[in-house]
This record gives sequence, C-alpha cells and structure tokens, in this order.
Amino acid sequence: MRRGLIEKDSFMKSNQIRFFTRREFITRGLGIVAVATTIPSFLARAAFAVEGSANAPLLGVNRDGKVLVVIQLSGGNDGLNTVIPFSHDAYYRARPSLAVAKENVLRVTDDIGLHPNLAPLKELYDAGKLAVIQGVGYPNPDRSHFRSMEIWQSGITDGFETTGWIGRMFDHTCNNTHLNPDSRSAVGSGETRGLLGSPTLGVSIDEILNPALNCNCSVGVALRDPEQFYRMTRVSARAEKSKEGGTPSTVASQIDFLRRTAMNAEVSADRIRRSVRSVQTKTDYPKEPFAQGMKLIAAMIAGGMDTRVYYISLGGFDTHANQQGAHERLLKTLAEGIGAFQKDLEALGQAERVLGFTFSEFGRRVAENGSRGTDHGQAAPMFVFGKTVKPGVIGPHPSLEDLNGGDLKFKTDFRQVYATALEKWMEVDSSKILSQKFDPLPFVA
Repeated sequence: MRRGLIEKDSFMKSNQIRFFTRREFITRGLGIVAVATTIPSFLARAAFAVEGSANAPLLGVNRDGKVLVVIQLSGGNDGLNTVIPFSHDAYYRARPSLAVAKENVLRVTDDIGLHPNLAPLKELYDAGKLAVIQGVGYPNPDRSHFRSMEIWQSGITDGFETTGWIGRMFDHTCNNTHLNPDSRSAVGSGETRGLLGSPTLGVSIDEILNPALNCNCSVGVALRDPEQFYRMTRVSARAEKSKEGGTPSTVASQIDFLRRTAMNAEVSADRIRRSVRSVQTKTDYPKEPFAQGMKLIAAMIAGGMDTRVYYISLGGFDTHANQQGAHERLLKTLAEGIGAFQKDLEALGQAERVLGFTFSEFGRRVAENGSRGTDHGQAAPMFVFGKTVKPGVIGPHPSLEDLNGGDLKFKTDFRQVYATALEKWMEVDSSKILSQKFDPLPFVA
C-alpha cells in the first residue's frame, strides 16, 4: 500500500481512489511534521481548503459568502426595559421604580420604543438596518438558566441534544443533506462548495466553544485574542506530538491525535492570525471586551476567513436586585458594540455579507420584585441587524395583563428565527437541522 491517505473521494467519480501523500498533506498547510501513516479525509480536505489550493477538492474560502453573527445575552435580558411598551399604563403600574419614563423612550412606533441607551440601535432602525421581533420564546418555557439556554443553543425543546443548532448545520453539510431545495445558491451545485473542509467554519469569541456550535464533524474554534490563540495552540501541538511520540499505533488514536493537533493548532491559529493582521479596521470601538470581540469578528470577516458563523456572548443580565444601573450599562455596551461593528463592516465593504441577531435565554417577570430587580420570566424581544435586513417590528407586543404566571406569553417561536436565518440567509434546509419546518419571518430582504 502507498504511504499516505487513501480515500473514496465524494468529489470525484464514484469508486475512484484518491491518494494524499504524507508530503502533500504537510506542505498544503497543516504544518504537522510527525503524522501517522494514514490521515482522516476531513483533515486532508481542511489542509487543501486552508491554503485555498486551485487543486482543492473542496472550496472552504468564504471571502464573498454570507456570514451569520449570533450574539448571546446571558442571564436573561429584561425585554420590557429593552423594547419598552411606553403607551401601556400596565407597564408603569408593574414597575414603579424600574420603568423608563415616556419622555426618555426612543420611539419606534406609537406603542413601543427602545431604551435610551440603545441609541446606536435606533440609528440602525431609522437607517433600515434593524428589525425588532417581539414576544419570542417557546412552548412550555423553562425558567432555569441552564435548561433554557440549552434549549436555545440546541434548537430542540424536547429531550436532551448534545449538538447545537449551528453545529448540526455543519454536520448536515458534511454529508450533503443540508441543501435547501428552493435555493439557487452555488452551495451544492456541481462540485460541493462552501461549508465543508475547515475547522474555522464556526468561530466562538470565548475561552471555550459555545454549545450552539457543538457538532460531530470537528468544526469550530474558540478564541478571544488571535496572537494568544496562536501561541497557545502551537505549544499544545508540540506537546501532543511529544506525548504521542509522533507515531500513534491505532487508527482511533491517529484520528484523535490529528483532530487535537490540526484542529487546535496551525490550521486555525495561523490562518486567523494572518487574517486579522491583514485588515485595518476603519472604526473606533469602545475598549470593553464585548466591543473588542465585535471588532475581532469584523477583522476576520474582512480578512477573508472561511467562517460562516461567528458567536459571541455578553453576560450579566441576571438582574434580580438593583437592576437599573447594571442593565443600563449592559444595554449601552450592547448597542455601542453593534453600532461600531456595523459602521466598520460598511467602511470595509463587507456589510452586504453579514446578518446578525441577538437573543437571551428568557426575559424577566412583568412586575419588579422587592429588591428593585426582576426575576426570571419567559418571552422577550430579539434584534436582527444588517444592511440586508428588512426593517420593522415583527409581531405584536405580548399583553401585559394576560400573563402566564406573571410572565409575558410568547407569540413567536425562536425556531422561526433560526429557520429564517437558515433558509433565507444561509440557504440550507432548516428542517434537517430543527427536525421540523417552521414558518419563516419577514426580516431578510
């Protein structure tokens, strides 16, 4: 047998055998000196995709493709003080110390408006680049942070699911079952394109990979600082090589060795570093971590990364006591980060490619508590932003008097938002990822 990789290449004619030699594999970008005799095909594809080789069996570069940015508001954002029903007296009766005065609300319609600290989002709304989705939730809601976030991250409301909704998009792509039959995208036409072949298809701006990106096809990296990530992964790669002695003895250990080495070392780290270094952002961002994370995402998008989904979190929304000051600061942080990000994308010529949305695991109770805070609730609003967004307010505001145990009743299933992003933006069949069809929402122009 030839020394190298033998694989039945699905991108070639049926039953045709393709060899990737050890030298070919190394020189195409993985930088692994001591590799096993055989190499898993997903890593070989990643090697070709990372270098953008003209001979690559799979195209992984996303310089012109669509990008989705997901912003997780951890802790349960108080939706009533975010999108404010200022025309409803019940809001002011329920919140004698926390309600935002009518004269300070940034009015969107005759009934609702945004918190005054969301001025950058109001600017996006006025410019036709923001949609507000009201009353988002799911059936039989759970007030547990852990369980509700698990439901949002997995996209599954019943039972336990180890993969995330974004991760399953990548999984279904890997076996080519993701295609939207109504899509005219190049994805999947002729040679399979776009979503396969690179560990950096999903990037989580965090210390660990967000569970929403969990998948079975070894896609996804987590980082906060590209230079630190590069240094750490190179050290990790050397340690793994040394521990394994460079010659893993079984097929299982070979795969495990190469996963850990390639996925967490030179492939992703070097490419991310080169991408970010190649871009000079055009906008001044606030210095706090969330805005700097958005700045990093903008640089990676403009730098030609193949990433299809970026995921970033902003925490601190569990405001049981003394909510006002803390919540106001968080909303300011969120709005300024998104506002700078959108300006930067436009200055960099990337705005047409990017759609983003925010979510939180649940909202807060309608009535404030005795500690001048709010307790865990249910339905809450979401924001969708981008140059290609169809602006406006989607759905009615939930009743402030017809409540579910003190909570707003949800009007829009969050999986409708996911299905719309998957179908209308990512151009994949959402039923393969969410296990059923959901009616799309009109926020993609």
